[in-house]
Amino acid sequence: MDGLTACRRIRTLPGGEALPIVALTANALAEERERCLAAGMDGYLTKPLEPEVLYAELCRRLRLPTDATATAQPAPGTVIGARALPGFDAANVLRWLD
Repeated sequence: MDGLTACRRIRTLPGGEALPIVALTANALAEERERCLAAGMDGYLTKPLEPEVLYAELCRRLRLPTDATATAQPAPGTVIGARALPGFDAANVLRWLD
């Protein structure tokens, strides 16, 4: 199943309309972005993916309260300038991107 179909199906599930869905694709053409948004996706990221861009998109789409995104001391291997984001393992994301 492709991402567009998956998004459409998720949106039909109970509570599916409230889930943030962000496309991640190597296709940077404007037409592809429009197709993703028309399918019901909330955002669109292209590869190569930068950890800071992913982190910023997650923060925006999850609409975290200000206190949940307070600046934290960066640990080794974390995204520079990353704030605390529950469930976001920056070191694992960096390993995945490498």
